[in-house]
Amino acid sequence: STPGHEPVTWRPYAADDHGTAVAALIAGRQRSFPAAPGHPDALIAMFTHTSDLTALAHDIERALDVSPMTVVNLSLKAKSDAEKLRPLMEDKVDVALFVVAAPNSATNVTLCTGTEVWYPACHGRHFANVLVVGGTSLDGTQLHARSPKGQFVHLFAPSAGYFAAGRNNAYVAVEGTSFATALVSAAAAMLSSAGVSAPALIRQRLVATADLMSGLDVTGPRLLNVKRAL
Repeated sequence: STPGHEPVTWRPYAADDHGTAVAALIAGRQRSFPAAPGHPDALIAMFTHTSDLTALAHDIERALDVSPMTVVNLSLKAKSDAEKLRPLMEDKVDVALFVVAAPNSATNVTLCTGTEVWYPACHGRHFANVLVVGGTSLDGTQLHARSPKGQFVHLFAPSAGYFAAGRNNAYVAVEGTSFATALVSAAAAMLSSAGVSAPALIRQRLVATADLMSGLDVTGPRLLNVKRAL
């Protein structure tokens, strides 16, 4: 059939749609495009669903050595603080912005306190090139029930109420901080394409241009506003 008019299905989300959905939210765009989809001037890497953060760190290091990535999207959680990932983030502080999903949690928990210490998200306490993302309703008026909060969740974006590309030519209803994080990574890539190259400056600009979230037990204006950021 004509490109852009393939038959698609609309169905519930399944776990193995995760990588496709995240990639589509970050780098996809509507047909047609002249050569390649996404952001032609930004280099983006995506890493999802693994409990071995040491192996993950080696994968990221190899990717950055081959072609320095402006944005690294991370959607995973582990209780252990992998020795390799933390120094890699520190070593690449001037190279890559790590946009990290705050883990989906129980209602009304504060990230990096008590039992809610998760990695790599809690590395955001220490490094200016780590941006931790929580989730809201589609209109941004409510925190998502499973999104953590607290000072170490730097930015929020919608994490439910919309569809993303799934496997086998489908659109799937997504829900979770992974997908809010993908939206923030896309915004970070756009800033990189526009010439804001320093990871800390991308993080600072996204946070500084965010909208105020009043009455939601969130300190400061922290709802992603892509138009203002650009």
